[in-house]
Amino acid sequence: MDEKLGITQKTLSIAQSLLDKKCQVKIVSFAPENSINERPTSGIDFVYFSPNNKWQMIDQWLDQNISKGELIWFRYPFANSNFLNISKKWGAQMVLEHNTFETEEALITQKKTWRNLTFRLSKSYIKFTWDTWIKKQTDEHRWGPLVMQSVLGGICVTHEISDYEKSRHPTYKTFVLPNCIDDLDWPDLPQKPHRMSSRQKWVMVIGNLSEWHGIGRLLQILHQKIPDHIHLQIDFIGIENLDVFSPSSHSKIEINILGKMKSDDLKKKLLEYDLAIGSLALHKISIQEACPLKVREYWRCGLPVILAYRDSACIENKALLNYNFQIPNDNSPLPFTAITEFLEKLNSNPDWKHQLQTTAKSTISYSAKTDALISFLKSLPYPVDHHS
Repeated sequence: MDEKLGITQKTLSIAQSLLDKKCQVKIVSFAPENSINERPTSGIDFVYFSPNNKWQMIDQWLDQNISKGELIWFRYPFANSNFLNISKKWGAQMVLEHNTFETEEALITQKKTWRNLTFRLSKSYIKFTWDTWIKKQTDEHRWGPLVMQSVLGGICVTHEISDYEKSRHPTYKTFVLPNCIDDLDWPDLPQKPHRMSSRQKWVMVIGNLSEWHGIGRLLQILHQKIPDHIHLQIDFIGIENLDVFSPSSHSKIEINILGKMKSDDLKKKLLEYDLAIGSLALHKISIQEACPLKVREYWRCGLPVILAYRDSACIENKALLNYNFQIPNDNSPLPFTAITEFLEKLNSNPDWKHQLQTTAKSTISYSAKTDALISFLKSLPYPVDHHS
């Protein structure tokens, strides 16, 4: 699944849950000009910017379209001086959406940038090297807390991220809204019991090759002994190539790179698998709790998941733990034998896929969380008549 598609679907689902509660909502996407020919998403207004005027276009659109009584929900980018200026001007009406540990992710990105630079004896190169590897300082460290001081509060995707944002700005007001999916479009699972054959079919949906997805950890399985009676098929959906992977010579393991899929095609495809893979290396950005959208898509399709973190939905509903295989949040090898035993145990119950889907549906829908979200937004001191 394309990561952008996941973010778009999440935004539309939140908006729909608010619209169902009679709130007025408008979704705007600020997008680069080179994406202008991409097919626009229904329900979203697009504002296009050139490489040099992104923040100018954002400020101009806000000037022309936002009145004093309206609240701005802004998905948090990496902080910089331009974002600080926007937050100072509009912060009295702005809440930020937080989906990661921004300082950790910014430092990882900065280190990747450094590795791609050519060595040179210049003041700028030496300073960048010092900031990256010695001080471990990024624009996010410099500007992020100042941005947070300027706005009303934040919508955080996990309790862990909420605690992190408060550590950056102790008086920051937060609300935890885990990633969910809408109540509609849950696929009908086959009525006949799911039977796992000797060919185990695993799937990992991934929109990019960021290291915290843990592809390398998954591919360690190529070095394990697979029982003679099992053939393992691992499909990657959402990427076109896998640079860290060379064609497998393992006689018992087949790796397929299936590329991007449309949402409807993905839902149908997920019904074919025995097991799905969640993010396997969130420890690399110091995250212990998460709620990836792709995992909610897995559950929607009745798929058990290998989890290497605490999932917010499982914290809220421990019954979900029965349908997922938990491994440590580190780089230890996947225990293939134990995973196979887990799947065999699940398959001893002929109705387990329907039970998984039902359990997930009661836990991961936005409709169940909207009233509390609206209460939080109404508690913020932005200049609006809440009864209008």
